[in-house]
Amino acid sequence: MIEQRTALTLDPKDIARAELARWRRRLGPLTREQEEKIESVLMSIAIRTSQLATSVMHSLLSAKVSNLALHKNRQPIPPT
Repeated sequence: MIEQRTALTLDPKDIARAELARWRRRLGPLTREQEEKIESVLMSIAIRTSQLATSVMHSLLSAKVSNLALHKNRQPIPPT
């Protein structure tokens, strides 16, 4: 039996907000418009990164399942 694990899922928008809060003091004084634009860019990056990571994980999982199926169905090579 294959053990299935669930990963902690974080909202990409929460990650973007946390990064903005972390860097806020270093950025210096910003207008509200600048802050909104930076937040928007960070959210876009976080969401896209999350989508790519999900896609890679699905590819890895399907490749692993395919390799397991091939391994189980492999016929033994007869001795020569």
